[in-house]
Amino acid sequence: TRWAGDVNYKILTGVRKVLQVIVNAPQLPRYGADACPISQYQNIFFGTGGYVNMNDYIKEQSYNKYSIEGSIIGPVSIDITESVCSMPVWIPKIMAIIRAEPYNVNTSEWDSLYFHMPPGTGATICNAGGYGEVDCDRTTLGLTYGFCWGASMGYCDSTYIPLHELGHNFGYPHAAELTQTRQWVEYGDYGSLMGPNTHPVVVGLNGVQKAIMGWIPPERIITAPREGGTFTIIPTGGQIEPSGNQLLRIPFGDKYFIWVAFRTASGRWDQPSQPFPFPSTPSGNGFVFPSVSLYLYPTPVSLQGYVGAYYPLVGYVKNDGSTFSDTYSSCNFTIISQTSTQMTIKV
Repeated sequence: TRWAGDVNYKILTGVRKVLQVIVNAPQLPRYGADACPISQYQNIFFGTGGYVNMNDYIKEQSYNKYSIEGSIIGPVSIDITESVCSMPVWIPKIMAIIRAEPYNVNTSEWDSLYFHMPPGTGATICNAGGYGEVDCDRTTLGLTYGFCWGASMGYCDSTYIPLHELGHNFGYPHAAELTQTRQWVEYGDYGSLMGPNTHPVVVGLNGVQKAIMGWIPPERIITAPREGGTFTIIPTGGQIEPSGNQLLRIPFGDKYFIWVAFRTASGRWDQPSQPFPFPSTPSGNGFVFPSVSLYLYPTPVSLQGYVGAYYPLVGYVKNDGSTFSDTYSSCNFTIISQTSTQMTIKV
């Protein structure tokens, strides 16, 4: 469902049904079932406590608007003889098995199928942690295999990978950085689940990503006049849905916006006890708490470095009295005051 207006939003609420499928391959040195018991996968998706519970993560990021539930089957065994990554070959093999007895899987009954591929497929063959179909609710392009899917390539100890790949199913592309010199860095946003692999740490989603799914609704987003002003916003994280304004957006061009978000150490997934700051991004910006982040969304076609670059990060600043500028919009910003619960900024 799309909201009418100057920015497209996608309402994502309710429960997503996910079927997990454990996959073995006798040609590989370690079988999936030998390396990771079923309980390990179930604990990552639905277990209790710590950073292993994907369902708790999704519920927190969405302010309890969205969650996952499901089952797990397998292991099923397929031949993997290819020396290069071949998901278009492997997935039909898997589906032929699970559509038959004793599994009788009907893909129409599931919102996502998630394949736990054997250890060795990731580092040895695919050189990737996982894959995921982007935006499974699209109606014009069609799905690659006729159903929504994601896959971890043998990393059953990682919560980040299946969350990241399911994030693609939700509709998120990678969280890129667009530097002030107009260079694209595909995994540049270290402050987003859809950015680089931060295993074993799992960070929250950025504010724009939450807004696009309707988890931060329009009534908690300030649209600034083109001449600017002084505005107060509250953090985009936390476990309890707040009542104040969480995002500020400034018109840029005919239909684009520079978004301002304030991030603090709140909730279970944005904590200073985690190993922050992450390594510096190419523009020299690490991620720390608290932080002020700028995002350009939607992305003008003239600036798109690759398909799906919707959430580029353009800067981090965190000190009271700091003044900074953005080269795309020619906006100037001054942080007037900042506490753990709110920030006042002049545009």
